[in-house]
Amino acid sequence: LSDWSSDVCSSDLMGIQMAQRKTNSAEELDNRLFFEHFYEQHKQFLYYVARRRCHNEDDVQEVVQESWIRLLKHISVLKEINECKTPKYIALTVRAVYIDLEKKKHSAFTME
Repeated sequence: LSDWSSDVCSSDLMGIQMAQRKTNSAEELDNRLFFEHFYEQHKQFLYYVARRRCHNEDDVQEVVQESWIRLLKHISVLKEINECKTPKYIALTVRAVYIDLEKKKHSAFTME
């Protein structure tokens, strides 16, 4: 009896794992498509905000890249946020990245 029940449990577990993989794959695809659309829709604005903050093109590129990484990490927030608040959320993200970059530069300068 115990052999039969362990076989049933392992097959049930495999079925659950396969269903989770399908769900995860669908969610990953949905996230990817959402973020691609989000990027295309907001890339000029994000670059504009970074350009206004930074003093040279190297810093602009670093802030832009890190801002996209941070936004991607918070994709669930981006999906839920009111469209009217999206530009402010982007601008605040860029600002935080810029501040972190300046702190990093300052601490590197003071260590030398």
